[in-house]
Amino acid sequence: MDGARLDTACPRYYGAACVRTGYAHMELTWTGPASLRVTMDTPQLDWTLTATSTRSWTF
Repeated sequence: MDGARLDTACPRYYGAACVRTGYAHMELTWTGPASLRVTMDTPQLDWTLTATSTRSWTF
């Protein structure tokens, strides 16, 4: 979550386990009915996720 200060945003929960925390600009774009593209400036990230169903076995 965005926050004015890192000690009031998400890093307050996991910050102690990190070497570095900081601000980054993230964008989430739906590229299809089940595909999501995540981009971030620093550190640089360009990631596409596609949700699919898995075969379920019933015994």
